[in-house]
Amino acid sequence: MGKYIFKSNRISYKEIGKDDFDIFFEIYSNKDIMKYSLKDACISKEEAEKEFHNNFQIDSQHFIAFLEWTQTPIGIVWYYQIASQKEGGIVEIHYSLKTEFWRKWFGTEMGKALIKFIFSTTKNHKIIWTCNIENVASSKILQKLGMIQEWISRKWRFKDGRWVDEIQYWLLKEEWVTSCRSRNLWDSTLRNQSIKKISNDGS
Repeated sequence: MGKYIFKSNRISYKEIGKDDFDIFFEIYSNKDIMKYSLKDACISKEEAEKEFHNNFQIDSQHFIAFLEWTQTPIGIVWYYQIASQKEGGIVEIHYSLKTEFWRKWFGTEMGKALIKFIFSTTKNHKIIWTCNIENVASSKILQKLGMIQEWISRKWRFKDGRWVDEIQYWLLKEEWVTSCRSRNLWDSTLRNQSIKKISNDGS
């Protein structure tokens, strides 16, 4: 098992290691999880093993997401480098989540944690995320994360015997920092208002 790297409210994230194939195969062989993915679900362990080991050959980072209180693996998040210069860089991020954890805000939490990790620990100045235009749930998550639609590419993915469009979203580091500061100021204001209200009620 890879070493612990970062965590969010309910989830801890560890680097995926070469002994984590079973978790990888469980996710990437699931047709429901892979429905909107660029790649199809792996139909055999041999195919999955090839894909799994390819991940260690490219300029990418993969992390397994575990429930903090049970250490149950619930999904995988990852990013890979698209462009890199002295002044900054661009990465693309993705996540895969087990179906039993859908619609419970885990996808949003995983995306938020990965964005924070990238902008806080790397020199990258821009994050992009591309998704199947029919994947409405993921598009909603990206919008919750503050990502902005940049373009729509027609007939980008070939899935289920037909070409489908793809949407790309983006987020700049400086806009993320501004958003974080705004949220912290708003949270601080709410806390102060609550304290004042409690004080007044108790007087």
